[in-house]
Amino acid sequence: SLAKSDVTYTSGTDGSIPTDVMQRSVVDYANAHEYINPDSEAVLDLLSTQIFPNDMPTDPAQIIETIHAYMNQNATYVSDVGYDDWASVDDVAVTLEGDCEDLANLEYSLILAAFSQQGIDASSLQAHAAYVDTTFGRQGHVFLTYDDGTGASIVLDPSLNNDGSIPLYDDYVNQYN
Repeated sequence: SLAKSDVTYTSGTDGSIPTDVMQRSVVDYANAHEYINPDSEAVLDLLSTQIFPNDMPTDPAQIIETIHAYMNQNATYVSDVGYDDWASVDDVAVTLEGDCEDLANLEYSLILAAFSQQGIDASSLQAHAAYVDTTFGRQGHVFLTYDDGTGASIVLDPSLNNDGSIPLYDDYVNQYN
């Protein structure tokens, strides 16, 4: 999670969004998309050898459920110490360790790669940076949402939902404020 500081920084690319999170030189929001890479060899290897070693399903819900279950069972949340360090998706795919954005970026990359292989539109898969209320107080956090077209978005959060559940967005908002 993003550590708070006494100094106000901006995270919007136009400087319009005041925050109390880490310096932009450490958390490079303008280039955050570069930490998601469905074409990474490590991502593709993890997808084909560990998550779907036999056949990958064609149903988007099955793909998401399988990838999310794998992340919850095998990835380990490890908090950054001192400052927020965004790991490459390659490193996280190999170690299966990272904080919220590292794990979310890996899960995002895995889903994008799987969807691409199956010809599934991934435009309703989104990453979000927000504050959440936890037992440790209000913290910066990154999670994913997916809208399957039924009108209710689901939340994929490999670091907070460690029981493997996939809550609806409204339930997630109510739980974490």
